[in-house]
Amino acid sequence: MRSTSSSPLAPRISRRRLLVSLLSAVFVLSFGAGLCRAEVHGGIEIGAKGVKITVVRATSGGDGLQMKVELATTANTTLVADLARTGAFAPEALEQTVAAVGKAYGRIRDEFKVAPERIYIVGSSGLFSAIREKPDLIDANKKRLADAVRQATDKAMDFLSDEREAELSIDGIIPRSAAATGLVLDIGSGNTKGGFKESKTGKYVSFSVPLGTVTFTDLVKKKAAEGRGTFGKVAAEQREGMLRPTLAWQMVGKPALLERPRVYLSGGSVWAITTLAHPGDRRPFVALTRADVGRYRTSPRSRTRGIGPKRKPT
Repeated sequence: MRSTSSSPLAPRISRRRLLVSLLSAVFVLSFGAGLCRAEVHGGIEIGAKGVKITVVRATSGGDGLQMKVELATTANTTLVADLARTGAFAPEALEQTVAAVGKAYGRIRDEFKVAPERIYIVGSSGLFSAIREKPDLIDANKKRLADAVRQATDKAMDFLSDEREAELSIDGIIPRSAAATGLVLDIGSGNTKGGFKESKTGKYVSFSVPLGTVTFTDLVKKKAAEGRGTFGKVAAEQREGMLRPTLAWQMVGKPALLERPRVYLSGGSVWAITTLAHPGDRRPFVALTRADVGRYRTSPRSRTRGIGPKRKPT
């Protein structure tokens, strides 16, 4: 299929085999590169759409860390629902999120017998995308969240930067066998990021844009509410006027990002499309083609949500 997009990424991505990692980048926080024996670790990631809970048994192997997933689940919360409008987490949303974290922490510790020192709690890099240009508000909200989490779990939490989360995604998703050819593209709810690690120098080549599935949707809703058109019309305008140029700018000076032949996709929306396209495939890596995405966009389910192209009823 030939691409007619003006995006610098599209002509190359359209010819690549897209591989989907079903493992969250938070797994990487559960084990160090020097791990040599089997250990069980727990990860709790607070993101823009909810709380991800993970328990893995990790061992080192010839292709890097080998992981057996003991638990992978999500608790949906609305922590950032009012963040752009008010500049602060809503009290009810904060309480709901911290309750989910406390419940997850207790389950990991008691049901899976994971020692507290091997349970890691982190805040996603996309949490504060809506107020990214207001550092004072970011610091205040970090403190509120961290204090509440410590009170619920007696654990300190960490916050990931865009750059660090991209690096962890690269280390945790790309197998060693594909280190020289692989690229991560993580489409999150708060931002989109990715990159690769140069084999010879160990240097990360990464990118990040402050638009994800939730933040982009919120932006479109806001502009549509201002009378700029329907949701679909505004979404198309913002895609061409903001998303594509922002991505293109991130590619400047990083030509190797466009040349990697294998892409590892990650993120909730990718997971959903892959599950719908290949519901019976439970392997850690599932091949996802452009045709799979096309079928989803033209499916009746996506059209009812304003995602795919509209067709006249037959």
